[in-house]
Amino acid sequence: MMPGNAKRAKHTVLVEGTLPADKALLVENTWDMPTLVEPGRPTEITWKHGDGDMLLRMIDRKLAPPPRPDDGTGTRPDVLLGEAVTARARKVAKRGVACSDPFAVRSTVIPEYSPAEEFRHVLRFTIDGKTCRSEHSTQWLDANGQPVDPGNIELPPGIGLGSFPPAPAPPPPPPAPPNPTPVLPPLPATPPAPALPAPPAPAGSVGGAPNGGRDGGSGGGPSAVLQDRAIPIDLMFAGFVRLRSRAPAATDVAPLESPG
Repeated sequence: MMPGNAKRAKHTVLVEGTLPADKALLVENTWDMPTLVEPGRPTEITWKHGDGDMLLRMIDRKLAPPPRPDDGTGTRPDVLLGEAVTARARKVAKRGVACSDPFAVRSTVIPEYSPAEEFRHVLRFTIDGKTCRSEHSTQWLDANGQPVDPGNIELPPGIGLGSFPPAPAPPPPPPAPPNPTPVLPPLPATPPAPALPAPPAPAGSVGGAPNGGRDGGSGGGPSAVLQDRAIPIDLMFAGFVRLRSRAPAATDVAPLESPG
């Protein structure tokens, strides 16, 4: 009987090594008859606990039993063989050369939530003449044939009556990282505004005189008041003074004398 919330993992054997063409390998003490195994090919087995631990044995190829047939329905394949065939296979296996120490599996019943789907024995064998030896290891595999941790597979007390513990709660998700403060790219520098040209001076005003002068500068330019090319008053006055101060020439006309 199966405990509640349980499943049975597939039970397989994989042998690895170089096998002479005239030799064959058997796994002894599987259900009803030894199971023929070939290197590099995982083979499903059913262990018959009452006959003792399993054992890998080497025999002559001509004495090997036929491979267990598979009807595709999940029925034990050995039930499709006759009693004479199974009895002969058991006798041949007992006479074979032991290639391993006895090995077994406690149980392939595991919680239904376990990621494991297969329990595999791996036997790496070497043959030297008439002797054979191997190294034995085991592994749990997932549905894709990859090694996996099966989790807690301890059978509950009272198999068939109890149940496996409920599936452990999944770990809480990691906290979300804080939202980083967005870093904005620097704004492009604003180019200086181009200098605007000075507007023209309107008519009747003093234009362009940096010192506030009437003549728009210090070069005797046009009078901004008269708006013409007239000589400034100060120059006219200077010329008059110079004219009055020079001595009279001979050619000058003498002034008329006053009568009396």
